[in-house]
Amino acid sequence: MAIERLSVARQYWRESGFSHLQRYLFARERVSGRVLDVACGVGYGSYILGAGDNTVVGVDVSAEAIAEARGQHSRPNVSFHLGPLDSLPVAAPLFDAAVSLETIEHVPDPRALLRDLSVRLKPGGVLVISAPNVFQHTRGNPPVPNAYHLHEPTYAELNEWLAECFIVVEEWEQTRLLAPRHDEIETLARAGATIGQFKCIRLLVGLESALRRFLAKSLPPVAPVVNQTDALVAETALIPLLPARRDAAHTFVFVARKRS
Repeated sequence: MAIERLSVARQYWRESGFSHLQRYLFARERVSGRVLDVACGVGYGSYILGAGDNTVVGVDVSAEAIAEARGQHSRPNVSFHLGPLDSLPVAAPLFDAAVSLETIEHVPDPRALLRDLSVRLKPGGVLVISAPNVFQHTRGNPPVPNAYHLHEPTYAELNEWLAECFIVVEEWEQTRLLAPRHDEIETLARAGATIGQFKCIRLLVGLESALRRFLAKSLPPVAPVVNQTDALVAETALIPLLPARRDAAHTFVFVARKRS
């Protein structure tokens, strides 16, 4: 089952939490002033955006999530609003920046969401937005469908959605960068393992595989050197989006400015 709302205190935070934090830390470097956090969930991202002098308003439609946000992730300069984006007071001051991470794929009309965001921003206001690449999800090989996602864009579609109200100024991707036995080697390297130790590990793995074949695979499955979910910490990276990666990127992360 897909996990669409993370809570820091829950066990499944280890599965996806780091990649979410990574996006918010990326956004924090690009926003300032009065900041809107759209679909803020339980508010850990709003808390991160509120570090320093920013004033942050987190918005979410879930009463349960907003209650947790107010109880666990509040700051004097961070507040939370229960309701859809268009329920914010009309007379509220405009925002200098908005953050919309893993949100646009959940709404019935992505263009309408972006128009609503544009109305809330000052001229030239910054938008940091992320979205799953459909070619690595619903139309992936193999497909990875998500019942919660209504619209997963291609690179061209995301640009088209944004073009009406925004000018894209930065294009990034967040992707798991994998290699054979990457997680074990990365962990050992961090622990200061030597080349000789790597060779011994590979030898032991080969011997174990031979023993399993000899015993007709009757042994229980081997435990990984490092839990696969922990490996996300080492394997998730935010890097500039190259043209050749537009279909291969796992998640698009764009920075845009409101059109004058």
